[in-house]
Amino acid sequence: MYVLFMPLVAAALLIYPEYFVDRFSPISSLTGDPLLGVGVWRFFGYFVLLISWGLIELFRQ
Repeated sequence: MYVLFMPLVAAALLIYPEYFVDRFSPISSLTGDPLLGVGVWRFFGYFVLLISWGLIELFRQ
């Protein structure tokens, strides 16, 4: 069941990376800036999309 929701998570990571930067990125104690930028969250989105595609192909029988 989680395999079906992974593309939605990937789409959310790719469409709204600023949301994930604001909500889930750790904050630097020295500067107050997020440690994980938009590019990291987009990379996670592409990675989740690749993994979900692989799992869907694996279980497609």
